[in-house]
Amino acid sequence: MRKQFIYAVFFVVVGVVIGFGAGVYTLPIIIEYQSERAESASVTPGMETDPMGQFNRESPGSDALHWGEGTVRFSAGKLVFEQDVKLAPGPDYRVYLSRKFAETKSEFSKIKSQAIEVGKVKTFSGPLEFELPQDLNIHEYDNVIVWCETFSMYIASARLE
Repeated sequence: MRKQFIYAVFFVVVGVVIGFGAGVYTLPIIIEYQSERAESASVTPGMETDPMGQFNRESPGSDALHWGEGTVRFSAGKLVFEQDVKLAPGPDYRVYLSRKFAETKSEFSKIKSQAIEVGKVKTFSGPLEFELPQDLNIHEYDNVIVWCETFSMYIASARLE
């Protein structure tokens, strides 16, 4: 009888841990801001001279749960995630501009203090725009990094050229 009780408690604890983990991962998907989706439907049109880059799902810092893909560009004082951008869902994603390229957690951790945060990711697919500070020289900050603040995890990066 005591053995059955121990098994029951063990399975309840395991179930709670698995449920909590699944909730942390899926909650951002569930609460994705609908107003942000509506706002992002019309983004600034691009020009051929806009600096552009690609998030690469196969970058060294990416894995099955932390990845990004698609096109990102500077245009008319904004950072624009194009329609083809997709990010792995997760909590508390932030977008940074950096002078140095980083494609792993350790690389970005070293340069994060010099990077400029431009906004929070409120949806996991494009299009999406971020207003840039008026005094920002986009020729100095030519790298875009998506970072999970809550878990200090690298998600994606792109070099703008």
